[in-house]
Amino acid sequence: MNGNKLYVLLAEGPPGETAEALRTLYPEGQDGLELTNVSSVSTLIARLEMVSPEVIFLDLSLTPPEPLDAVRRIHPPRLLAG
Repeated sequence: MNGNKLYVLLAEGPPGETAEALRTLYPEGQDGLELTNVSSVSTLIARLEMVSPEVIFLDLSLTPPEPLDAVRRIHPPRLLAG
């Protein structure tokens, strides 16, 4: 990973405010943002290894009825070695 580039994986419905805000903060041409935008949790999970993001934004409205289940699928709890 380049120290100057922020790798972001964004899961939201129709492209909306989050992607727009990120592109405003990191304008194209400055090589400061690598944004991957997906529209479902299953696609997000499939892209995790390919993208290797530093930050994940997840629109919880994509995950009814239990939003925390989607969070657990994306970031499963790690077992502590004892």
